[in-house]
Amino acid sequence: MIDLNDLQPGQGQALLALQAAAVEPTDLLLSGRPTAFHGVSGKVLATGRQVHHLREGQEVWGYGARIPLQSRCLAPAAFLAPRPLALTDLEAAALAAPALAALECFNRVSHRKSVLITGAADPIGALLLQLYRGTRVLVTSGSPRSHQRLRELGVSEEQILDYHGHRLDELEEAIRQKTGGLGVEVAFDLVGHRLRQLCCRSVRVGGAIVSLQQEPNDQPDWRDTPLGSRSISVHPVFLPAHALSCDPRLWSHYSQQLQELARLFDRQLLTPPRIADLGTLPQDCWSRLQDLWVHRVHLGPLAARLEPWVESELEIL
Repeated sequence: MIDLNDLQPGQGQALLALQAAAVEPTDLLLSGRPTAFHGVSGKVLATGRQVHHLREGQEVWGYGARIPLQSRCLAPAAFLAPRPLALTDLEAAALAAPALAALECFNRVSHRKSVLITGAADPIGALLLQLYRGTRVLVTSGSPRSHQRLRELGVSEEQILDYHGHRLDELEEAIRQKTGGLGVEVAFDLVGHRLRQLCCRSVRVGGAIVSLQQEPNDQPDWRDTPLGSRSISVHPVFLPAHALSCDPRLWSHYSQQLQELARLFDRQLLTPPRIADLGTLPQDCWSRLQDLWVHRVHLGPLAARLEPWVESELEIL
């Protein structure tokens, strides 16, 4: 039995009163209960030794550890940062991971001025669109719903490439026409599969591809296109990489990036994509989870609030 009243932060830890968490059905399969690997928000109750960027009573958001969805819990402080004032607790929890992924992708190739984003209607792509504001951006759309969402994000018809029913060579030619025959300087592979190949074929000589996708072994890979002969660099991005390291000195990557993102949100250089509110855990979440996951394309990331911690509910198994 664990008495939540007895939790004390150790070195590099923070004691949190969780307020909201991002949730995915895959979390249930992995652990039998929701976990907050994707993002959390809450209030700092106490900090351990060598925690200098957080203080007691501060509202925070975070990413990077499978924190059980308990209303009171311990978390590595290196995965946390002060929450943006511009975001609600629910938005902060839902967007921590997508925002980190978008910034990680952007930082790899931020100097490029001609961009293709596949999956731009999803949260990561929508945030990338904002980071590349003022740049020549092309995006892909695979459905009327995706097309509508892109228009809502301020993307013009001229920027949208509808790939449903079109061959790759047709899409490649459309991109060449829109880029003076050169192709884009960088392509973001946020979808994989067929659109990964479009990224490979659409990048100009000396360009770059940034990919969040890990293809199964039996799927086409980068070797299907002569990237090396065109001096194209490939940048895989795996968001949990620092969290999986055994060296805690690398974990501060997340708090630093979250602090930078907070500045961007608070200066209104980033605006939050819409999110889906699951309600309050645990009572009314379970029956809605799978249905919301099926419709996540137009709802956005899934997030839920947690019941507040009270002393009458101290013991858990």
